[in-house]
Amino acid sequence: MRNTTQPTIEHMGTFTFPIHGEYNVMYYYPKGKAQPDFFLINVYRKNSLRGLCLSGEAAFEAWLEKMQAPIQMKLC
Repeated sequence: MRNTTQPTIEHMGTFTFPIHGEYNVMYYYPKGKAQPDFFLINVYRKNSLRGLCLSGEAAFEAWLEKMQAPIQMKLC
C-alpha cells in the first residue's frame, strides 16, 4: 500500500510569456495526497533555480495577471 502522507510535487505545466519567457508551474503538497486541499504553488523561470512560492490559487491568479499586464497594455 502506498503512503499518501509523504510530500508530493506535481508538474502542472509551462507558461510562455512573450516578454518574460517560459515559467514552470509545480504544485507542492506538503502532506501528500492525504490532504490535497493543502498545497503551495511554485513558479520558476525555466532553467533557473530561483522562483516564487505562492500560497494558493488567488495568489497564482494575481501573479499571472501581473505577468500578462504589459502585453495587454500594448494591445489597447
